[in-house]
Amino acid sequence: MKYYALLHGVCGLAEGYSDTTVRWFNDLDKAMEAKRKTLESLMCRYEEVTSTTDGMQDIITMDADEGEQEILKIIELKPTWPENKDVREYFVWDQMNCEAPYDGDYLPTDMAVIKDLCERQEAVADTFDVEVFHEFVRDVWYGGAAMFDADDLCIYYFKLPKMHLPSQPVEFKS
Repeated sequence: MKYYALLHGVCGLAEGYSDTTVRWFNDLDKAMEAKRKTLESLMCRYEEVTSTTDGMQDIITMDADEGEQEILKIIELKPTWPENKDVREYFVWDQMNCEAPYDGDYLPTDMAVIKDLCERQEAVADTFDVEVFHEFVRDVWYGGAAMFDADDLCIYYFKLPKMHLPSQPVEFKS
């Protein structure tokens, strides 16, 4: 079973980067339609749109002089545990580089999220802010999404919803 994440956020760490959202779909056509509608809602505010040939990503330039850009991107996800309600999987978004580091092929579980973040933090810094890490772990445990923002690292982990009935349209917003 495949899921589709429709990510909408700013590119990099421009103002509003913490408002990154993901909407979940179990049908690519519905995800593409939602992306099209979101792009239409931004029509009055943009200077330029750069799209991939497959239609899966749009970079919307709001102000070229200020470098203000937003991204709409559909990422195909292949959950390993779609029917097991006890295993939570996460879609990873690297806000600094404006990319999904695993391209939806790998979806870490709870403890793998913690390990992934620790390895990323270790690669960019010698110190570790325990309070920020504690808040992140709390958000992973209790929330649908968690963001870690420290030093040269800004990573989102969005918990995949469990979609048991693929024939019904399902849309979730984190």
